[in-house]
Amino acid sequence: LSDMDGISLLEALRERHKEFPVVLITAYFDDEPARRAVKLGAADFILKPFKTIDDLLGPIERVVKQHRLRLMNEALEKETRESEARLHRLCDMCAEGIVLYEDAKIVHVNRAAAEMFGCNVDELTGMSIVDLWAAECRNTFKDALVSPKDTRISLVGLSKNGKSFFAEVA
Repeated sequence: LSDMDGISLLEALRERHKEFPVVLITAYFDDEPARRAVKLGAADFILKPFKTIDDLLGPIERVVKQHRLRLMNEALEKETRESEARLHRLCDMCAEGIVLYEDAKIVHVNRAAAEMFGCNVDELTGMSIVDLWAAECRNTFKDALVSPKDTRISLVGLSKNGKSFFAEVA
């Protein structure tokens, strides 16, 4: 490079493109510039002179593959968030009470379910789903959690004011 060194180029690149993968090619490998390069997000270093073309292409191919996988993962995470948002909107439109849970923690509740339990949506979100059921039904529900199948079970739910009601859980 004529006007700047690799670290300066990397700094300038990071100002515009934070996630762009960078492989530095250098004949001079010193600890301090290497630390700065890693801090700036350099994905790898290639030392000159290369012995074979694979010494050059191997690290570049690996970094490109990692970058593609990261982009694919970000796209899948975005799709998942959008899909979950659609599911939540559909649940919110239903007249029946719906409680969505993951790992026994409530992640979404529609208004109909919140009314059944005598709570607002925020009170229920994050709660253990097991706590929604009468004490005599909790083991039945826990067993259903451990071996999830297309099983429907009838439980007694408890509202905040202590009233009980029958619920079918699928």
